[in-house]
Amino acid sequence: MLNQLKTILPENVEWGPFAAFPSSVRLAVIAGQPSEAELFTIRVKVPGGVKLMPHRHSEDRIYTVISSVFYIGVGKNSSPTNWRRIRPAR
Repeated sequence: MLNQLKTILPENVEWGPFAAFPSSVRLAVIAGQPSEAELFTIRVKVPGGVKLMPHRHSEDRIYTVISSVFYIGVGKNSSPTNWRRIRPAR
């Protein structure tokens, strides 16, 4: 575990495209390196109406929705009946 405190202001977040996502989606690496076997934090901006294709992750994930609503598929079937609706905390 790192013993540091780091503040990242919204205006200092560097957003960029990510090849696995549609061109309108932006990704920012906040801490760590996602390509390495270490803890990392990323943020993703997905415009309304954009859908990310079904896929899997080999590591555990924690999702935090900052604004709007995020639907995530759970399980082997990507049917909308298996989607979970995640909203920002109030």
